[in-house]
Amino acid sequence: MGKDFISKKSLICHEKIHSKIKGYHCDLCNVGFSIRSNLRAHIKKYHECIRFHCSQCPKEFMTKCTLDRHEKTHAGIKEFKCHECTSAFYTKRELIKHQRYHQGIKLHKCEQCFKTFFERHHLITHVRSHNGERPFVCAVSDCAKSFYDKQKLRRHERTVHCVKMERSL
Repeated sequence: MGKDFISKKSLICHEKIHSKIKGYHCDLCNVGFSIRSNLRAHIKKYHECIRFHCSQCPKEFMTKCTLDRHEKTHAGIKEFKCHECTSAFYTKRELIKHQRYHQGIKLHKCEQCFKTFFERHHLITHVRSHNGERPFVCAVSDCAKSFYDKQKLRRHERTVHCVKMERSL
């Protein structure tokens, strides 16, 4: 008798545990894992005190792989190129996410109205429109306006209060 899963994605993730393919390796001790979250748990348990420091900024990373990927952003190296348009990305994960737009694949669905979204954070923002959650509050004194979306808060602060935002790189 097998185990039941709530989704196909959960089943696939579970099957990877039994796979002999170990696609995720610890940079510190080379132990292999079939699931990325298991690698993260291993690093947290056995190597948490070890950090990889960026030579260009104060950021620290738990793995050499993530440090290397981050350092490419300083060098402006976008080695993952879309074959359908001129877009390029720092990581393969970003490219795959981008390709979903070309393919029309929307993985994130609202359980209340069944509207679908390409990005998880767009679904989260959308769900707030159903439940009335408005976590982004205007910081200007005597203004108690709140918003379900950070961009709407920023636009409010800019247009109503003339607050200028500094862009981060």
